[in-house]
Amino acid sequence: MMETSTPAKGLVPSNMSSLDSLDSMDMEVVNATDQETFTNYLPYVTKVLTLVTIILLAVFSNLLVILSVVLYRKLRGINNYFLVSLALADLLVASCAMTLNATQEISGRW
Repeated sequence: MMETSTPAKGLVPSNMSSLDSLDSMDMEVVNATDQETFTNYLPYVTKVLTLVTIILLAVFSNLLVILSVVLYRKLRGINNYFLVSLALADLLVASCAMTLNATQEISGRW
């Protein structure tokens, strides 16, 4: 017994008389228009861009602090070593915890 398959969701042939004439049929897409699709994804895209921007800025700025103390001899003092320690901790938070939180926030599941 042969099973018939249904057309893909979102695609509906305008006149379906037989499967042989499927090539000549015009397919109508019953998806939302491009503008409606864009407005549906706008909050998602905004959230993704905001979270990625925050994470990248945190990583980049903390790397700059660490590199400036390491590369410039005049900045190698006790106070700046504490600053490097803080920057390293913040770098780990930005690269580990913030990325995991951002993926959970974006996908909506853990």
